[in-house]
Amino acid sequence: GTTLEEMRQRGWSGVHHPEHPDRVAAGWLAALRTGEPWEDTFPIRGHDGQYRWFLSRAFPIRDAQGNISRWFGTNTDVTEQKKIEAALRENEEHLRSLLTREAEIRQTLTLAMEAGRIGTFTWDVPADRHYWSKETEQFFGYAPGEFPGTRAAFLERVHPQDREWVSGISRHRFEQHQQTFSSNYRALRPDQSVAWLSVRGLIEYNEDGQARRMLGVMVDI
Repeated sequence: GTTLEEMRQRGWSGVHHPEHPDRVAAGWLAALRTGEPWEDTFPIRGHDGQYRWFLSRAFPIRDAQGNISRWFGTNTDVTEQKKIEAALRENEEHLRSLLTREAEIRQTLTLAMEAGRIGTFTWDVPADRHYWSKETEQFFGYAPGEFPGTRAAFLERVHPQDREWVSGISRHRFEQHQQTFSSNYRALRPDQSVAWLSVRGLIEYNEDGQARRMLGVMVDI
């Protein structure tokens, strides 16, 4: 509900919810400084005056010399996904409290994926091995037990337009020592069908500050 001139004059702040512009701007400026991909979720006001939640992403485009020449970004309306995210946050808190008790984690995740069609995964970072539940395998178009457990096999089933971003954002999280993560991206199955996946989980580090594993849940949204 704006014009190009209005956006030039007041920028993003004119359509952002008043509780969010400072936080969003800080994250965006940090991405500009580091040249890392950027992602955030925030409410934007529409032409009807109502706020809807959007997942916003930006990825740097570099020239032949490796310098950033521009940024390419997208805004995706994720209002209907907020309920799913709230449910996943509950799972995240449960996972946090059980992180050091493997048997209880496995039992909890098994019950969750059976009852709610929630896929689970663990990435052993040093060994570069991925362990998926059968639900997660199905999300990516694998038959139960067919997934070979390598990162290459995982990224091969990520949509080509999301693949570079998904690969890079994990490294960025490790470098920033983030302990939780959330993301939405697409899986491209062998039959060319596309599944949008909403992912949340935890990152565990060893005493040297190196990422030891990623543990999480995902749902097909």
